[in-house]
Amino acid sequence: MMAMSAFLFRAAPIVVAALLVLLKVSPVQASASLEGSFLLGERVVAIEKISSNDLRRYLASDWSKFDTYVKESSIMFSNDKVSVHWYQQITPPFPTHWPPQEVRSVTYYGYAEYAESNHHGPAYLRSAPWAKVVLTEGQPAVKQVLVDSLGEAIHGQGSRPISHEMAARLIQIHEDGEKGLPAFIGWQRIPDDAVQVQAIKDYYCQWMIENRTGTLVREAHQAFFDWLACPARNSVIPVLGY
Repeated sequence: MMAMSAFLFRAAPIVVAALLVLLKVSPVQASASLEGSFLLGERVVAIEKISSNDLRRYLASDWSKFDTYVKESSIMFSNDKVSVHWYQQITPPFPTHWPPQEVRSVTYYGYAEYAESNHHGPAYLRSAPWAKVVLTEGQPAVKQVLVDSLGEAIHGQGSRPISHEMAARLIQIHEDGEKGLPAFIGWQRIPDDAVQVQAIKDYYCQWMIENRTGTLVREAHQAFFDWLACPARNSVIPVLGY
């Protein structure tokens, strides 16, 4: 009896250690520990803290494989060319499912952009999306590199003069949208707060006025786009509501 007790005493630490290992690698335990968070590689980021910089960091190794320094652009009204440098850009988060669900999930797209000068201010030229990242609460990120090279710019955004009223409206749309975005990513249902909802709608609709990348991902998020019900793009007036 004493021998058996001594054996159990010696074996106890081994059994406990084995149980701890099993708990550490258990998918159920891992998922529970990540509730309220996204997992980007080895990094755990709280849902309300996720930002485009987190996505840039996560995609950095893939982005570095593209040759982004050798493109050339023509100077307006001239035969001269200048070298341009593509910069990594990230779309706003698009809900992976719509309406929102209990388990939060959003999709980001990486694209590229460079600026060129003209007589009315800078113009921004953009590539098609080159990467897609799906973030789902409590699960590892799912990344897909969509192309082998950036290719040519497929659309652009020029500069144009706007009134002080339009500028104030534009600033307000961006500020209200950025302020509400962390909560929006965490929506598990559409809230009853009409002001909060309208701020998100205005933010996304304004982004799509300025950036045609949205039209390239629309099909994958059609229900969300239908909910936004953005007005038709106005080629003359670049601010929502005018």
